[in-house]
Amino acid sequence: MRNSVGHDFHPVTGEPWFSDNQVDGMGDDIPLGEINRQTAARQNFGHPWYGGRNVRRKEYEGQEVPVEVVMPAIEMDAHAARHDVL
Repeated sequence: MRNSVGHDFHPVTGEPWFSDNQVDGMGDDIPLGEINRQTAARQNFGHPWYGGRNVRRKEYEGQEVPVEVVMPAIEMDAHAARHDVL
């Protein structure tokens, strides 16, 4: 997890869910915010290759992204990270 704003655990599965602040300086409407769900240890949620969802950060756009990157479970409006995930 990186730059997490809010997190909670699913009441049945115990899986952590979390929102995070995405990178600044890309625009008012990008990148989208996201809520992620961790289902295994050591998962990668796109940092540093993505600024949010599948929006590539310019300084890393020429680099190959690991295939195991986990995309968000839920997308939100840009810059709308939440403290109350579940």
